[in-house]
Amino acid sequence: MKKIKEKRSIHKEEGTEEIIRYDENGNEIYYKGWYGEIWSKYEYDEKGNEIRFEDSDGNLRETRYNEKGLIVYSRDNGKEYFYQHDEDGKKMVCEDVGKTQRITTHYDKNDNLQRILGRKGI
Repeated sequence: MKKIKEKRSIHKEEGTEEIIRYDENGNEIYYKGWYGEIWSKYEYDEKGNEIRFEDSDGNLRETRYNEKGLIVYSRDNGKEYFYQHDEDGKKMVCEDVGKTQRITTHYDKNDNLQRILGRKGI
């Protein structure tokens, strides 16, 4: 059984409540703002990587990771992306599934970002 911790704060003048819930690893899994209409939900994998985010504005983000814990796929509000990394784990290519944009990054020998190249209509 998962142990969930909850933190509640009361806004004295308004009489409203803020709620934050955490999973057994200390990851935030739920947030409800002072006025209730603003909320966020989070899900994590067994390694503690955020795999799903959803909020009251209808935003939805899902993320997948490889065995090294690097992002290889994400879907953000319906738009899908694939990521490729070099052997050191630096993100080299981000490409949307619709093949409309490709972003490539280049680093120097000291791991400093040198260039970002974007291309549309690939």
